[in-house]
Amino acid sequence: MPDAAARCTRCGQVADAADPARSARAAAVPPRPAGRATFAPPAGPVVATPLPMPAPPPRRRVPRWSIVTGALTIVVVLIGAVILTRGSGSARSATRAGAVARSDPPSTLALVPTADTRTPRSPGVAAARSLLTLADLGSGWTDLGLEPVPASGLALPSPRCSDARGLDVAARFGREDDFSYQLTADGSETGHLNVTVTGYRTAAEARAAYGGRADPSFAPCAIDLAARSLDTPSTDNVVAGTAVRIEPPESHAVTWSVPMTYDYHGQHGTTTFWRAYLQHGRFVEALVVTGPFDQVLLDELLGVADRRLRLNAPR
Repeated sequence: MPDAAARCTRCGQVADAADPARSARAAAVPPRPAGRATFAPPAGPVVATPLPMPAPPPRRRVPRWSIVTGALTIVVVLIGAVILTRGSGSARSATRAGAVARSDPPSTLALVPTADTRTPRSPGVAAARSLLTLADLGSGWTDLGLEPVPASGLALPSPRCSDARGLDVAARFGREDDFSYQLTADGSETGHLNVTVTGYRTAAEARAAYGGRADPSFAPCAIDLAARSLDTPSTDNVVAGTAVRIEPPESHAVTWSVPMTYDYHGQHGTTTFWRAYLQHGRFVEALVVTGPFDQVLLDELLGVADRRLRLNAPR
């Protein structure tokens, strides 16, 4: 990509931006039940009217043994009632405990963020959510649009640029987004960012693909990919420098830095291609930055991309 003095034109069809719809849940609050009515006694004292009663019959003496027997009977009845009450209470408690153990826990869907891995979604949506967005960049950037990765971009171009293991594994699908820095009306730009997330059949395949790109023998591939990016009808005399492998300390990624010189419409220009790779689960993410930037910007973007990839990538 050209610098500020000599800007190049971005080639390729720009797709419309796609922003995945995000669902929101609202907890319904049930209406409060009406309180029970309180019993109110009648106003004023209740006065009983005396009625004529017949004379009581003569008193009869009760034997002492009858009193003792009755008392013992009452005690036995009370003890039996207590035992029965406790037994039925234990049975009810056991029944309730069993019902609670068998019942499902209360739903917590309203507390789960939409980007959580428990949220059902297709792999394509998960890949799109793993990408950087315009909000992650500073001022001066323009979002050129989200689009699927074409079949030709799911594997490295032929012929093979390295014998590192894992480079022959092709991804199954992918999503990518392009951002232009200081885009002008004629289509020229000062810098460019391409973010790509590709999905593999298994996490083992994704680790192998990332391992091949992190291998030191990937250096010729990094140079070849940078030269292909400058292969336009208006660009001549493209010369690549030495590819340097960098491991940013703040993220689990590997970065390749390739300085390039070129002539664009007869004007000489220089730029640096920063190509970084991350992997988590079945996803591999690639960030390609060109323009008047340095390693500091790339490290900040890698930190955001790493956290987002870990949140959305399927295991």
